Amino acid sequence: MQNLKEKDLLTRSKEVLWASNVKKILRHVYRVSIGLPVIFLVLGIIVMWAANLPKYPYLEIQVNHVLMLVYVALPMLAGAWGLQSLERAKHYTARLIGSILVQAFLIFFSLLSAVILFMIMPPIESMTKDVDNYLVVDSDVERFRPVYEAFFPSSVPEHSDKVSYMYKCQNGLLSQEITIKASWQLPQDEYIASKEIMKQEHQVEEQSDHNWKVTLKGVRYPEKANLNMIYDDETHTITYLFTVDKNI
Repeated sequence: MQNLKEKDLLTRSKEVLWASNVKKILRHVYRVSIGLPVIFLVLGIIVMWAANLPKYPYLEIQVNHVLMLVYVALPMLAGAWGLQSLERAKHYTARLIGSILVQAFLIFFSLLSAVILFMIMPPIESMTKDVDNYLVVDSDVERFRPVYEAFFPSSVPEHSDKVSYMYKCQNGLLSQEITIKASWQLPQDEYIASKEIMKQEHQVEEQSDHNWKVTLKGVRYPEKANLNMIYDDETHTITYLFTVDKNI
């Protein structure tokens, strides 16, 4: 009888030791699953910022960005729930195997979401509406300088009125979107002269009413770059629009 009791105590002590070791392993798994997404987010921000270095940082959160952030946070939520429920668990072996598999999948999903969020469709872009920043662009947009300098006036006309300006650049791993838009009203003679200069110096094609597609003469530039001059004869307003929408 004494031997049976000692054997039973030894068996129970082994079970308690096994359970304790399993708990320790699970705690590490859950802590890693909570910490890794934070590391992914920090590294993603650093890598994106270093690669892009936006001149006019602007955060634009869209629905798809929110979804990616939720996906990145899934392992953190699962890990936090696991830590809370760990003490109530009884079947440690099954929980160990299930937890490791689930957390491994969630961590991988988190990493994939972080890559998509920060490299393929980053929420941080470069944007300004300040006229004082007229034609001052990011370093990676400088390669288009021969194009937009030949198209836009070198400065905002002295006698212009109701001036508006917008520059926007967003770079992803597989895409680049650039917009430079300037608009102003001019006295009638300057307005007519501006239209005539555009027709004489470059090739224009009427896209729709009051919208010219402009092709620069003697300037080579990618097909993805588009130039449009939009005009309003009633208000004597001219709008210059340069866009690039490149998808690899």
